[in-house]
Amino acid sequence: MFVDMLAYKAEWYGRNIIKIGRFDPSSKTCSCCGSIRKDLRLKDREWTCVRCNSVHRYSI
Repeated sequence: MFVDMLAYKAEWYGRNIIKIGRFDPSSKTCSCCGSIRKDLRLKDREWTCVRCNSVHRYSI
């Protein structure tokens, strides 16, 4: 039901919703170019994309 409401609001504001699988590597994917860093570990809180040199930081 939440996804339906979210899709409704996204359509209302002209936005797109992309539903991904539970085990897709979303935190290992560069938000700028889409490359995936497979060797990223859970303890890594900062990483640089090897393809576009974007720096990604995670904070808790």
